[in-house]
Amino acid sequence: MIRTTSIIDGLTTSSEKTSRYAVDPYFRDAWEELVGIFGTPGEVRRFTWRHVPLVLRPDAIAAGRGELLLDLLRQWGLAPVGHAEVRFDRHLVREVWRYQLNIATRDRITMMDRVLVDRPGLLILLRATRPTAEPVCLDLRARKGPSDPDRRTPDQLRHVLSAARASVLTLVHSPDEPIDVVRDLAVFLDGHGIRQLTAGPRPPEEERAAVLSRLKELRDETGHHELDLDTARLSLGLPTDPAGLARAAQRVLAEVLTARHVGSWDRLVVAAHTARTHFAGYRAAIPDTDATAWSHHLAPPKED
Repeated sequence: MIRTTSIIDGLTTSSEKTSRYAVDPYFRDAWEELVGIFGTPGEVRRFTWRHVPLVLRPDAIAAGRGELLLDLLRQWGLAPVGHAEVRFDRHLVREVWRYQLNIATRDRITMMDRVLVDRPGLLILLRATRPTAEPVCLDLRARKGPSDPDRRTPDQLRHVLSAARASVLTLVHSPDEPIDVVRDLAVFLDGHGIRQLTAGPRPPEEERAAVLSRLKELRDETGHHELDLDTARLSLGLPTDPAGLARAAQRVLAEVLTARHVGSWDRLVVAAHTARTHFAGYRAAIPDTDATAWSHHLAPPKED
């Protein structure tokens, strides 16, 4: 058995992650794969400092705006150096958010299935194009914005990419800390996929063109929708008076939650804005990491 707790040192400020990831098979799988690729633990730590995987979920692909996304990332000093298609199923949904879904309602989890399962996503590996004072995943975390739409600001990625204002429609996923960079790679990809993703970066402009081409193909599969609630209400012909609209939205939610396959983004958008999301008064198995805690760790990994 690998000495996982010593490996984790320097990858997280969270004691919960230190204990849980020490026995997490995804983290251990990806760590051993990355050491085999890069040669030493120090090189893996440097990789996690300079790189971050950004997953565009099916809702982000439906919303489009791939060029805007890549333009923003370039302004923030992040360039695409690899990508891989991911296909969501119910197991992937539960593993990506394994340590947060303990406080999610059944409605929320089912809505996540309806939005994500049997639909494609795209994982884009990003690399910092300039020296960074912190792991790039921390910077991207702040720039993407929170899952709660009421706490987002207009300059954050989730706000820019779509008019969606439901916490179920979060559009993108990225790891919070270097330790999550490692685990996420094994959650989304097998060993062969990790090796392909990190095999040797293409020039950023070449990779940008490849990503945009693939996003267009995937959007043709998912269908296009701005994820705007008013557009969805109008398309479904829902009543405009508040009481009638509330009753109609509850009917749509009930239909979406009980159906096996929901093809209409209009129905998903209305249901996403109607569903209960979290149980109040409980904490996630691993709460969000306090980014300020990294102020004591802000030094790039040393050579082995």
